[in-house]
Formats: sequence, structure tokens, C-alpha cells
Amino acid sequence: MNDLKIATYNTQLSQNHKKVIENIRLMANTGVMVFCLQEVTRTDDRFIVDEMLETLGDEWKSISHVGKEKYIDGLGVCILWNSRLLTLEKTEKAFLPLLDRLAFHEWVFSKL
Repeated sequence: MNDLKIATYNTQLSQNHKKVIENIRLMANTGVMVFCLQEVTRTDDRFIVDEMLETLGDEWKSISHVGKEKYIDGLGVCILWNSRLLTLEKTEKAFLPLLDRLAFHEWVFSKL
């Protein structure tokens, strides 16, 4: 293996999940070996990462740092990788410190 193809993808709160999954499938077919997903959430439907793994096949694995809550309250990240090409050796989850309060624009966004 000479090149390592990594893609980062914002799932936009796992909305429009069918399109997101299709985009991931298309990129995997072009040789992307690792996906770093942002804004991954659980919804009332199935967990988007489970659907991605079903679509990509058995050789794809994942590790997520996503809360149990649904929608924005459980917002997190996920990494998918092709285990036929790469092996996960170690993982460590770290929590960042919480802010005492949001900036005004962040507060407005959270209310929307």
C-alpha cells in the first residue's frame, strides 16, 4: 500500500442519512480507506453508523464517541476504516472540558 486515503465528512447531525450513506459508499469505491465523521447523532431511526457498515460490507469497522441521547444531545464523532487494509491498534476516548457558558452566537445556534 503506497497511499493512504482519508476523508473527513460532516454528517450534519445525521440528517438526510440516505444521501450521507450513499456519498460514503461512493468515496469508499474510489479508494478511501478511513472516514472521520463529525456531527454523528442517534435519531429515532436506526443509528447511521450501523447503516453505513451494512452498506460498506463486513470488512469495514467503526469506533464511535457518541452519546446515548438522540439528536444534538448525543452529538459525537466516528471513525470508519477498511479492516482489510488497516488494523486498529489502540484507542482512547478523551472528554474535553465543558464551557461555563456559550458565546452568544453559539447560544443562538443551539436554540435554533
